[in-house]
Amino acid sequence: MGNKSRILGIIPARGGSKRIPKKNIIKLKGQPLISYTINAGLKSKKIDRLVVSTDDREIARVSKDCGAEVMMRPENLARDETPTLPIIRHVIKELEKSNYSPDMVMILQPTSPMRTSVDIDNAIGMMLKKRADSLVSVCLANENARWTYTIRRGNIEPFTKTKKHQREQTLLVYKKNGAIYLAKKDTLMKNDKVFDRGSLAFVMPRERSIDIDEPVDLKTAEMLLRKTT
Repeated sequence: MGNKSRILGIIPARGGSKRIPKKNIIKLKGQPLISYTINAGLKSKKIDRLVVSTDDREIARVSKDCGAEVMMRPENLARDETPTLPIIRHVIKELEKSNYSPDMVMILQPTSPMRTSVDIDNAIGMMLKKRADSLVSVCLANENARWTYTIRRGNIEPFTKTKKHQREQTLLVYKKNGAIYLAKKDTLMKNDKVFDRGSLAFVMPRERSIDIDEPVDLKTAEMLLRKTT
């Protein structure tokens, strides 16, 4: 793949969804939502293995049809309140049983259809160049600045840590867009909180930062996709 490091891509895709039923496989411009993330991961020149972790047979079938490797997760990792980190660790441990151990792991949420393979490869390149432990994708925020992040020396910092004499309107503030999370495997296995203050910030434009959470997000994504294809 043109990269010395082993980089595993994991797409966590649970079956349950309250706001949009079957969200991860709902059709977006005629294709299952998860297919956009799978295609971006497969086109990456730096990810050498791509795994969908799911508890849902239909998601598993769609993911396989799209060319992804699928790993079914146990019931105790398929609850509404299950955090992402134990799911990622489960995939890593299962793959290690077959002698595959990645150097870094990229978490790709299926709800970010606008993220591209170029975004993925650029984020990996940035991580390798900076020799960081973790990286998170962000975009410029248009929300209350108290809930956002700024960037200092290339790393994300809570807005509340900025100097008090600076006016809100003069600060560029960022929010996590959910598209890309990247970390060294050892960091994921050892730390309870991986992506936080000090993670390298990978800035993406707003038009590629759509996170599908509500029906209106689907309409926005479809409109943007029609403009780019």
